Amino acid sequence: MSPQLRKVLSHILPTPKFFKVAFIFSQICLLSCSTPKEESPHTRSYNQMAQAFANDGLYAECLTSLESALKDEPTNPQSLFLKGLCLMGRESFAESESILKPLCEKEKSADCYNALAALYLKTERYEKCLVSSSQALAIQTYSFFENALSHRALCSLKLGDFATAVKSAEAAKKKNPARCDLRYTLVRIHLQRGAIDAAFLELDSLLTQCPAEVNTHFWLAYAHFKKGNKESALKRYHYIVSQFKRGELVEESKSNLELLENHVPIPEPKL
Repeated sequence: MSPQLRKVLSHILPTPKFFKVAFIFSQICLLSCSTPKEESPHTRSYNQMAQAFANDGLYAECLTSLESALKDEPTNPQSLFLKGLCLMGRESFAESESILKPLCEKEKSADCYNALAALYLKTERYEKCLVSSSQALAIQTYSFFENALSHRALCSLKLGDFATAVKSAEAAKKKNPARCDLRYTLVRIHLQRGAIDAAFLELDSLLTQCPAEVNTHFWLAYAHFKKGNKESALKRYHYIVSQFKRGELVEESKSNLELLENHVPIPEPKL
């Protein structure tokens, strides 16, 4: 994945800890595949500016650029999709849904359905998330099938359907074993269903495949806590705080570290 895609990934996604990569591929695919041929250079320029602003988390500027694009071409699907993502990034979920839902109905795009599934997952509407992810999976030409599988796994997890969650997460991992984010989803599912040993097996592999990812160490720390290894959890949280300087998982690790040092159980990681 290019540095540019990683930067988009870190800012746009509404759920950065657990399925960042799954959703970023949805963005890029829709932007490259669904842009109408008649799109004017003017509109394309504003869309590119909007994406650049979104890359840096500048959502107000992103929306301003998109309003200029949509002024000339109010039905441009690329502009509308970017606007939906930008609104999701700034947690304006109702506005984002008001754009993405009709866009899905019109475009019948797996990428759009997958984006809508991400929105429903973030806003804890898990049944709707399952419907949208299933709509994405029903489109056999979908290039990033594992994205929708990952969303379905997370929705099933929140609904307590561990069998479907494990099956979907394993299928997503098999589809693209190089993607660490899909494996973090599987670790989370194993931990929540009490399969601690299965989680550690996955984490041992992740330590080799993704040793520089903060997610690997965060989930390893939490797995130690779940297994009752408080000292190992403390060491891993200390490692995260010392080696990684910023980010939501770093802040959560600092909080967990303080709780454990004061003999207070840490909460389940947020989705």
